[in-house]
Amino acid sequence: MIAQVRPLRRESDVGPLRHLWGVVLRLSRDHERCQRPIERATCLIPSARLVAVFTREADGGTPIAASDVAGVHRCVQPSFRGTAPEMFLATLPILQRDPDAIVAALPADHLGQRSTDLMPAIARAAAAVARRPELPVIIAGLRATGDPDSAWVEPGRPMEGLHAFGVRAVRRVVTLPSPAERVGGLLGTVAFVIGARTLVNLGRRLLPDIVECLEPLEAVVGRPEAALLCDAVWESMPRARVCRDLLARAEPLGVVAMPDAMTGEWAPVAAHALAS
Repeated sequence: MIAQVRPLRRESDVGPLRHLWGVVLRLSRDHERCQRPIERATCLIPSARLVAVFTREADGGTPIAASDVAGVHRCVQPSFRGTAPEMFLATLPILQRDPDAIVAALPADHLGQRSTDLMPAIARAAAAVARRPELPVIIAGLRATGDPDSAWVEPGRPMEGLHAFGVRAVRRVVTLPSPAERVGGLLGTVAFVIGARTLVNLGRRLLPDIVECLEPLEAVVGRPEAALLCDAVWESMPRARVCRDLLARAEPLGVVAMPDAMTGEWAPVAAHALAS
């Protein structure tokens, strides 16, 4: 079911990141494990601009109580078809509410003990995207999780006009790199920042089947029939991964490194999450 996006609180409509929204992915049904990443995300993004994505199939069809995600928008996908469908499902209603929205993908497992490094990196990436709305920015610097289908980010030169935010151009993304190709690579994450309109436009160009599947839902956001229509369109929803199938094909593409990557502690390291 596509989320109904409520009006923003007045106090959140100030500052350079006033259009920043967060989409929290991979949430657990366990109440405590669900609330913890959301609370950590609110250190940067007000709960009124957070969308929590759940998967009904993974929860055995159990309805999600409002208290599970108090204060944030809820988005329920019938089943997991990859990160691309869930990101578009959450982003389309955000774009309806805020045409200038910038969305940050925030996987719940990344909002763990390293959230003190992740959220400042998200802030820097969002500030860069606010200046360059056409530029997607991925976050690099978290440990790999052992995903065998890995990819590497090879950073290039600092991007013009974005030096203050530590954004470098992505020279290339390599799947299953050789040892020689790993030198200088950065560890990517499933976390990234992108303008909502840029994401949808990229989707229409590179993953048109997914965006076209979701378009009928735009007319029923917040209405009782939204859940039934979502179930219907999900029957034909293809599988796709937003990073590997979309962002890795985007030009330009930027990367912001977290402190461990900048100090060289993990360099060279694998970028597992571009394959997620």
